[in-house]
Amino acid sequence: VTRPSPPTPRNDSPVSGKASALSRELIDEVLLSNRLRPRIPAGLIATLTARLQRTAPGYAPRSAEELLDWTKERLLIPVAEWEELLAAMGRDHETAAGEAAAEIRDKVVSLRLPGASATAVCARENLARIAGALQVGPGELDARDLLTGEPAGSRATAPAGRRRRKSPPPPPAGPEESTLPEFLSQWLSFTGPLPRATLRGLFGLDESRLDGALSGLAETQEVILDLLTEGAREVEVCDRENLEILLRMARRARRPAFQALPLDRLPLFLAAWQGVAGPGDSVDALQERLDQLFGYPAGAEAWERHILPARLAPYRPAWLDSLMQTNGLVWFGCGNRRISFAFADDLELFLAAGEGGSEATARQGEIPPDRAARLFPEKIGRYSLLEIARSAGMDSGAVSAMLWKLAWQGRVTNDAFATLRRGIMTDFAPLPLQAERNRPPRSGYNRWAASRPLMGNWYAINGEGIERDPIDEAELVKERVRQLLRRYGILFREILAGELPLLQWAQVFRALRLMELSGEILSGQFFAGIPGAQFISHEAFRFLQEPLPEDAVYWLSAADPASLCGVRLEALKDTLPSRIPSTHLVYRGTQPVLISRRSGNALEFPAAPDDPRLPDYLSLFKTLLTREFDPQRMILVETINGVQALESEYSGALREFGFSRYDKGLELVRGY
Repeated sequence: VTRPSPPTPRNDSPVSGKASALSRELIDEVLLSNRLRPRIPAGLIATLTARLQRTAPGYAPRSAEELLDWTKERLLIPVAEWEELLAAMGRDHETAAGEAAAEIRDKVVSLRLPGASATAVCARENLARIAGALQVGPGELDARDLLTGEPAGSRATAPAGRRRRKSPPPPPAGPEESTLPEFLSQWLSFTGPLPRATLRGLFGLDESRLDGALSGLAETQEVILDLLTEGAREVEVCDRENLEILLRMARRARRPAFQALPLDRLPLFLAAWQGVAGPGDSVDALQERLDQLFGYPAGAEAWERHILPARLAPYRPAWLDSLMQTNGLVWFGCGNRRISFAFADDLELFLAAGEGGSEATARQGEIPPDRAARLFPEKIGRYSLLEIARSAGMDSGAVSAMLWKLAWQGRVTNDAFATLRRGIMTDFAPLPLQAERNRPPRSGYNRWAASRPLMGNWYAINGEGIERDPIDEAELVKERVRQLLRRYGILFREILAGELPLLQWAQVFRALRLMELSGEILSGQFFAGIPGAQFISHEAFRFLQEPLPEDAVYWLSAADPASLCGVRLEALKDTLPSRIPSTHLVYRGTQPVLISRRSGNALEFPAAPDDPRLPDYLSLFKTLLTREFDPQRMILVETINGVQALESEYSGALREFGFSRYDKGLELVRGY
């Protein structure tokens, strides 16, 4: 049986005037998965059903002839729907309902099937097909005159002075013209989701016959059986193509009516979202900030020099030590001297099985697994540096070098962050033995203690992959998307360029589309100047609609996760500096007011020299001088806006802030 083509409005296409951006595969996956498929609002179902059944404004048949053709195609029209259809003809075309029905009364009948609880209207020529599909004998068809309700084969009195010719009897139910599944498939193509009880009441089918027919249609994926409508409590049935239309309608309905913001507001949004524009001051605030940053790869030294001090005022390294010891927090390597954080159970989100933390590790010359395994007395266990050295029969310096190399490859870690701090301070390289011999014993011990990871215990990160079925693997990718949305709120291709390989655009785009189709996230244009798709969480969209802190003064490194420096957007091409950790930006709301390069050596002030908030902008330097981990000894400013610092019109403001003159410019020295 050829599937009919119900008159569907042009704007029911996925995107009006455009081809859908959604692949067939994605649509199919959502349609067939009750985990992914969202419930459909009843209002959308009513809208589509009215269009499919031609009762919506502008859809009604224009004439009695068109009404007859539609009745044939529709097969069996419930009386309530028939009355709506006639009323729609009067509304759309000023056709009197009674006149249209009277013109075709000899070609249509009112019909109640055996066992049915509802009456319907059908074309006489469809009676044989209905009887064959439902396996009803000719004598069991209760066909009646459409207007009088008398049996269809009897003579009726003509209305108001007119004689009506006798209606011909219904044709005998000939051989079966279509199977019950084929008949139901065509009938369901003109409606949205319905409870099975509706079909039983209309067609008079017993439970077993109806279930058998619907199960066959579900097996061939012509219909979907599930809880489909919001609030539904019993299984419904819906034509697959109509459910796809409803999913697309629901997707469009979820798209917010939102005027895209200028791109220059994105830095403030990211800073506010990540807590940079409103720094915290407690260990709880550190937990919140770290939760957003799980899986973000950054230089080992950047975390406590720039990233965390930008989000907490003050930032206390002891807070991080506490979380490492009490909350199951771990640091892991993801490239040469680059690390990130995660909970131990979540490492699979960021580390590819058997590959360490980054594709770049392969270029570093990986240590063979058997050699790495010999470092640890037992595969499962935590060991100090000296225990590992004794077990492996190696010099502690050689073991230390090997452990750091394995750490960058995401294969081992240490349960004390203090170990990493000490490595940072000595460039992760222990002194050679001959250097020790030239120093007093105590001094030599101190140098070794600073460079060799004596604190904490080392242990192997389990890099063996776990076999997952496709559903579990898809859920894992969606968890990565959720982590990225916690980090940025909004996602687009360019902002993910600096993420770990498993979290980059190509790896998560399919999951983003699935999550959008299922209603978990939104898509649209939220910021102008970004080519391609943009996705946003519901929480971030609400956040975007709230007032942003327009007068907040905040700073961040150019390489910060919230920084747009280096993000390849044409609109930002010439407005931001390169993504270099020693470059810092100070913002007031959406506007950069100070750019510091080379840790303060060269300053650029978009702000005026008499700006009353200039001291607030310069407070960046106090943070750099007073942070607890590896504070700068001094800030040496040589140029301001390309002019020698001493000759700059900003020199007075800097001196008032605490800078003093030195031979090449201005300096701010850390107090003790």
